[in-house]
Amino acid sequence: GVPLTLLQLKSSHQIAVIEMGANHPGEIKTLCHIAQANFGVITSIGKEHLEGFGDIETIKKTNGELYEHLLHTNGKIFLPIDNIDLINILHTIQASIDIPEILKNPEQFIIYSDVSKIIPLSSSEELMVGQYIDNAEDIFVRLKWFKKESGNSFNDQTFQNIPEIKTHLMAYHNFINALCAITVGHYFELAETLINTAISQYIPNKNRMQFLRKNKNKIILDAYNANPTSMLAALEFFKQKNICEEEYRYNNQIIDNPNFKEDRKVMILGDMFELGEHSEKEHIEIIHWIKNHFQEGQVFLIGSEFDKALKKTGLPDNVKKFISVDEFITALNKQDISLFAKLILIKGSRGMQLEKVIDKL
Repeated sequence: GVPLTLLQLKSSHQIAVIEMGANHPGEIKTLCHIAQANFGVITSIGKEHLEGFGDIETIKKTNGELYEHLLHTNGKIFLPIDNIDLINILHTIQASIDIPEILKNPEQFIIYSDVSKIIPLSSSEELMVGQYIDNAEDIFVRLKWFKKESGNSFNDQTFQNIPEIKTHLMAYHNFINALCAITVGHYFELAETLINTAISQYIPNKNRMQFLRKNKNKIILDAYNANPTSMLAALEFFKQKNICEEEYRYNNQIIDNPNFKEDRKVMILGDMFELGEHSEKEHIEIIHWIKNHFQEGQVFLIGSEFDKALKKTGLPDNVKKFISVDEFITALNKQDISLFAKLILIKGSRGMQLEKVIDKL
């Protein structure tokens, strides 16, 4: 994918944004030699492609190959200063690189941070600061941001007169991703109004945290990919939200509960792929989370990996299992399962093709 993208570049292009995917050690290093990047972003570190990487430490080392390339070529790194995994990666590459060193080196590090997690800074540091505005009854991310310049300080009052941005993004990790995009845009001298408009108008698609409405159901479709880290993040987000809705009439009765309480929530979860020898353990961990944190809502687990894990854990009272998406769709067609006026999370790996259930909801 990287060479094909590079070969499309023309002299008229100003910036190329290249995604570097990897599922084995050393692959990011190879792609860095091909792309010769001037700037780099690692958004986060998660338990992805464990089958190829083997363990989380190898994932960190492989992602760190981007940082290593940029440090050796005097490139610039967009860095969330409150992400300890990324700070540790830098420290591993070069022992002298720690938080104080990063803050003293604005020529190489362009930093941003969640204001609630920000480390104590003196007035000399320069960084992008974001505020996550959490509301249990709003499914979408709201945020504020401002650029703290060198020599300026800030306090709790700083955000009061800053405009709030309402996005179409969901979950805390997408607040951090939005703040990263804001930082990049600001660095390349985009106007604040253009940045805010772009962030507020962007609507996720292609099965990536999409919000859909279908037959009185509200659906969060996140079936582009899944690993243990992203799965747990989606479950935690879904658990905490209590989304307002209009009244529904069902069987000639008014459902007067104004919110989606837990018994109105449904999870449709598919297998997580490419986990290798870690697969059973990680699927069991997801089942344990459901047992401990989601007893009232309905859960449908789909796939052979969840089936194997359930044989070890037992089937929780609120969980039904299906070997395949087609088996689940058959149950929907037979009306063995009734899903009406629900808030539904659909999450699984790409190969599961969970988006096929949308037409049946």
